[in-house]
Amino acid sequence: MTKVESNLETTCGYIAIIGTPNVGKSTLVNRLVGVKISIVSQKVQTTRNRVLGICIEGNTQIVFVDTPGIFQPQRRLERAMVAAAWIGVRNADHVALMVDAERGINSNIDKIILKLKKENIKTDLIINKIDIVNKSILLRLAKTLNDSKLFD
Repeated sequence: MTKVESNLETTCGYIAIIGTPNVGKSTLVNRLVGVKISIVSQKVQTTRNRVLGICIEGNTQIVFVDTPGIFQPQRRLERAMVAAAWIGVRNADHVALMVDAERGINSNIDKIILKLKKENIKTDLIINKIDIVNKSILLRLAKTLNDSKLFD
């Protein structure tokens, strides 16, 4: 086996995709990675643990962290799933919050934004399902979310 010398620097980063249940996090990660790594289902809370998907582009590796949905947990399993999502956030180099355009902002989204702001975690915004809402509703949603001053 020969050693290959290279001056190319290899980089790697983790991007956590977070949001409420059933906003499309797993579907997005599957598409970004190019293969089905996460279960996609109409059933709420199908993703129960963090799922990692690696995308390689040249000498760069992007590790997408598909997290369970964040909501107000009632039972022990639900608390563990939400905790797993927040661990994914804390261990990531970057965070992207996915919001469902049709559902808009609810109390769970408000709580996620407040926690991210409190912990000073700059975040990118992904608005999903934009093709099924009226343009004026979408623009109001984007403005309201942008006014939170959370997003890069």
